[in-house]
Amino acid sequence: MRPPAEHDAPGDPSGARRHRGAPRDAAVAAFVLAWSWWATNRIPFSLEAYAVVALPVAVCAAGALVAALRLPQVPSARGGAPGRGKPTGTSALWLVLLACSLALEGWALAAGGRSRRWPTLSDAVDDLLRWHGVRVLLYLAWLAVGLLIIRATSRHRSGVAEA
Repeated sequence: MRPPAEHDAPGDPSGARRHRGAPRDAAVAAFVLAWSWWATNRIPFSLEAYAVVALPVAVCAAGALVAALRLPQVPSARGGAPGRGKPTGTSALWLVLLACSLALEGWALAAGGRSRRWPTLSDAVDDLLRWHGVRVLLYLAWLAVGLLIIRATSRHRSGVAEA
């Protein structure tokens, strides 16, 4: 017999309580997959396509706002207010990658754009985006990044993860 986990109901050695969210999780996953398939089949740069992108952004922004309002700010272990000070190693790496990609994009656009010698990031992925399945995978990855940002923000604000 396994020891009961903290989320099990008292006196419930089977762990049945742990699996109650499985149907809900499966329904959410099916909805997200269906939404992604539908969303990536819109005419690019149309009002409908912008709305399809804006809705998940709004949901993620609302989720981040709710998470920020619900959780008290915890002072960092080094003292001072949270979110202040120098970037951590991980955030510094992301900032460097972002700066490099923006510099590359700017250079490619300044060089005339649509150039084989200096392709922009969108030029580099245009060949892949012809296939609907690839667009769906990239859209799902984009949604996952938004979810990870919300979760990381929530953990950081609650003091669970201090980098």
